[in-house]
Amino acid sequence: MFKRRTLGFMAIAMMVLMLALTLGACEEDPEQEPEPEKVAAPVANPPGGTYSGNQSVTLTSATEGVAIYYTTNGNTPTTSSVLYTSPIVVSENTTIMAIAVRSGMTNSDVLTAAYTITNPELGPLTEVKWLEILQDIEADSAFNGTLDLSAYTRSDSATDNGLRSDGTFDPDSSILVGKSKIVSLILPSTTTGIAGGTISSPTFSHFTNLETFSGTMLSTIGDYAFAESTSLAITTLPAFLTSIGIGAFQGCTGITEITLPAELSFIGDGAFQDCTNLALVTSLRTTPPTLGVNAFSYTHPNMEIRVPEGSVEAYNSAWWFYMGIIDFNNYSSNAAIRVRNLTNQSLVLFKNELTLDAILGGVEPYAGGDGWGIRKDTKHFSTTGEFSMIVLTLDQFLNNMNNLASQTNTPFTRVYVFYNAAGENETLYEISDKLGGQYRLRIENPTNLNVELRAGGIYGPTLGYAPAGMLATTLYVQAGDLDFFPVFKRFNPQRNIVETIYPKGHFGRPWMEVFPFGEGPDPMVYNIGQALSYTSGRSSGVAYLKIVNFSDVAVRLYRGSEIVFNTFGISYMPSNSAGVEFEVLMPGTNFNFDESITLSNYRIGPTAGSVPITAKDTGATSFELFVDKSYTVTFTGNYMQGNLKAEIDLENAQDISFDFFTFY
Repeated sequence: MFKRRTLGFMAIAMMVLMLALTLGACEEDPEQEPEPEKVAAPVANPPGGTYSGNQSVTLTSATEGVAIYYTTNGNTPTTSSVLYTSPIVVSENTTIMAIAVRSGMTNSDVLTAAYTITNPELGPLTEVKWLEILQDIEADSAFNGTLDLSAYTRSDSATDNGLRSDGTFDPDSSILVGKSKIVSLILPSTTTGIAGGTISSPTFSHFTNLETFSGTMLSTIGDYAFAESTSLAITTLPAFLTSIGIGAFQGCTGITEITLPAELSFIGDGAFQDCTNLALVTSLRTTPPTLGVNAFSYTHPNMEIRVPEGSVEAYNSAWWFYMGIIDFNNYSSNAAIRVRNLTNQSLVLFKNELTLDAILGGVEPYAGGDGWGIRKDTKHFSTTGEFSMIVLTLDQFLNNMNNLASQTNTPFTRVYVFYNAAGENETLYEISDKLGGQYRLRIENPTNLNVELRAGGIYGPTLGYAPAGMLATTLYVQAGDLDFFPVFKRFNPQRNIVETIYPKGHFGRPWMEVFPFGEGPDPMVYNIGQALSYTSGRSSGVAYLKIVNFSDVAVRLYRGSEIVFNTFGISYMPSNSAGVEFEVLMPGTNFNFDESITLSNYRIGPTAGSVPITAKDTGATSFELFVDKSYTVTFTGNYMQGNLKAEIDLENAQDISFDFFTFY
């Protein structure tokens, strides 16, 4: 019995032990939840490093379905940072920091990718300020010369430069940096116009090496936009261009040919003026664009214009006056000669012959009170000499432009002109208001002398000019009695002056004839040779001062404070120079001049320090000069020593020779 109890106790003990072990095991290994997975860190492609040129960086993660957030300002990225949606353009030194995020997973580690960009590219650009673009170009030693702004949209309201809100592009002529490095410019695709500038400050000032530009939507180019851009070498203009402003391409000597688009309807004054190498213009428009004055003046002398078939006549009638063959500008400086037009006609001036190449310029009606300046150009004014200036009215020119030579014997008038390439050419050439009527005057000059007909007086305006040997020319004059004074002119190279001779008639007066236009035959004939047969002498109408400068300074002749020029255009006399002759006109009336003049207040010397001319024998500063005499004035002394002296020899005056005054 004892034995059975012992076994029962042991069984119970074993059961208790097993229960304890089971309970202990339960306490030591309770059930646990697994930790979430971690998102794979972003990867940058290309990876951080040093690169030449802009880089397009993509961000990816090995974990699918993630969102990537990044920063470029050095801050650690969070889910509040920029969400990555497309490649990041790195155009400067930049550090990209990024994390990848997915719901239910742990955020990734932070990616840090640092980029060093050695040669940043400048375009296409969008929101960068215009000044900053130019500053970047200036600093970039590897800039290749092409600036692509096709995607540029920035409108800087503070300065209103770059691309304006109205679609006008203004590169701001006051900005100097960067522009000289731009060779080719692609304008923003939304640009519809280029802003205008001034002749002294063109829109594209400082783009000294710009060769080409383009703009797909460009319709207007403003005044003086590309003026003096001498490197510009465009050959075509944008297809939608409708208007070119005043002087837009003035002085662009690099342009040799240009195609004008079919949409172009307006070309401003002087648009291509002084494009001296422009030899070919092709216009695609069937109806001629409106053309401003001098639009193509001073281009290549053999410039060719090509127009659509069937449009030749329309272009001929619309363009010939304006295309710059006739320069109607009044040049206050750089003038070769000066003309006063007393008529109500626009006049076209030619040198010696009626051809397009011989055109000197144009003069407006009633123009040139102080002298309408005709431009000094090397084509017509490179050498010294006399010539016949043939004058047509604008209507004559336009009506006969295909056969100008047909007007040789019926010009509006002719004028004797002398030009000194080394002188100052102060002579004013007047054209009489007696011209332009319905009555004809036929001038015949069989002599070997150049004859100028003056109207209304010996110093009156020119009615016409008949070169030596010209058999006949016809002028049209107003009705009424007209006094003709024939004056003979020639350049005397021995004396370096233009000699003017008046034939004398009755009572020793200058020869004059009266023609009653409207009452006698039409035409009236004036034969110079026949008229001369009635004359009895000749006179120059002047006395001459022949100045010899033996001093140590260069001098001028002054009438009071006014500089005096001789007929050769000279006023300046260097030290130790031999005789320069100056005319002293005799006073008088319209029909005669006096035999002498009392001269005073004439001085010779440098600008500061001139001295009066005194009579050699008496020292008088007032003395009498006689017509047709030449008086020698000797200027001597040392300027620094203050002993300058000008003396006129009144006792040994020379008679003026008229030996040349013979005719066939």
